Amino acid sequence: MDHHLLIGDSTSLPAIASIVDTLDVPSTVILQAESPAEQALVKGDVHWVHAPPVTGPGSVLEQAVRAYRRPPGRLQAWCAAEAGVVRAIRPYLAGELGVGRDDLHTVAYWIAGATAERGDAERMKWYTQATEQGLDATDPAVLQALEFS
Repeated sequence: MDHHLLIGDSTSLPAIASIVDTLDVPSTVILQAESPAEQALVKGDVHWVHAPPVTGPGSVLEQAVRAYRRPPGRLQAWCAAEAGVVRAIRPYLAGELGVGRDDLHTVAYWIAGATAERGDAERMKWYTQATEQGLDATDPAVLQALEFS
């Protein structure tokens, strides 16, 4: 691995801070945050996008990711934010930035307008879909593909 790209909104701050602390190669972090006080949580090369919570395609977080210039070498990307935002960013990471399947992890930390119960029901739907198709429902990549298809 030559470089890590970590992308997220305020809900992902604790996870990104933990990840950054463990990395032994250069990383770039693109974070959407509501308040400058959140900046103290993450160290390193952080591009801050100050905005209220963002949802769906065309978000300020997506725009910041599209402005990112990919460094040479193997790139690993990790993205956690609102489902619509992640759904818009994921194909860009895999396509235009050329992040390989094994080097790409995306997760919807929340769904705009949804309750926790609805989120649980969605995840159960993806789990059921995977098992019905004979896929390994314990494989995060399988569930991720169903979630963002």
